[in-house]
Amino acid sequence: MESTELKQNIVNAIETLEEVEGISLEVCGSWLWVDGDTKPVKDLIKSVGGRWAAKKKKWYVRPEGAKWFHRKEQDMERIREGYGSVMVKEV
Repeated sequence: MESTELKQNIVNAIETLEEVEGISLEVCGSWLWVDGDTKPVKDLIKSVGGRWAAKKKKWYVRPEGAKWFHRKEQDMERIREGYGSVMVKEV
């Protein structure tokens, strides 16, 4: 993780989503990635600031004001290697 504390919107998203069945939550750097059976809960994910990453087929929640600066597409393995990864919840 980039810092010892996650941004508050990421913490709120984790608290809201951690009890949802059928989804996985993974923190890479300071972003939260949501995977699994997300279709039934897509509105809940959107309500916590989730956005759909079509190429990765995952949802993400990023800290307020954070932007993606890489021009090249990065797969999840490369993101994990570069920013670290913590599984908060696995399916």
